[in-house]
Amino acid sequence: MPVVDTVLERLRARRAARPPVVSDDERSESPGLYILVGLASLALVALALTFLVVPPALAAHLVIRAQRGGPSFLRWAGIALMSVWFVLLLLIGRRVMGRPVREE
Repeated sequence: MPVVDTVLERLRARRAARPPVVSDDERSESPGLYILVGLASLALVALALTFLVVPPALAAHLVIRAQRGGPSFLRWAGIALMSVWFVLLLLIGRRVMGRPVREE
């Protein structure tokens, strides 16, 4: 297989002619740091989803339990919890999705 051998020789010659890749950031040499950042990002995603799902579910549970004969303060607790969650969601959404501040 002379054709394959010549192609392989050309590739080896190109690789040998290239200078070695030097990282401009010493932190990029550590693969463990990439794993830690990935795990931290997964934890943050889980925390964000928890913030979006748990308060409305808990508020609905409190209101439904109050309507089925539970204490009436549970209804007001559910409404208060949902109101606080909605206000926080609006404030965070406005902060994240708002217009950028112009620096003059």
